[in-house]
Amino acid sequence: MKTINEIKEDLSNIKYYYSRKKKFDVNFGNTGINDVFQLTEKYNLLAKKLKPKLYDIYIGLYVNNHTQQSLANELGSSQSYVFQQNKILVDYFYKKLNNEEKAS
Repeated sequence: MKTINEIKEDLSNIKYYYSRKKKFDVNFGNTGINDVFQLTEKYNLLAKKLKPKLYDIYIGLYVNNHTQQSLANELGSSQSYVFQQNKILVDYFYKKLNNEEKAS
């Protein structure tokens, strides 16, 4: 079972991967695919099922490497709104990932 903190760490690693994606992709050919690639695929599959507003939060924060404030500015909302939506997003991943483990 994944904890909330483990999911936050996963999301942090996903954000880092996307911020350095070009370097990672170039070097996958030299060293093989890093585990973060499979991690991104796992979360991206779950993200596809999100409602559009939460999907936008996931893409903005983790794929496009925005801070909560810069995403709030882009969305024309407050930072507290983005913070709240991110918390809902983390809870969504928590439920989905832990339900998958129970089903296995």
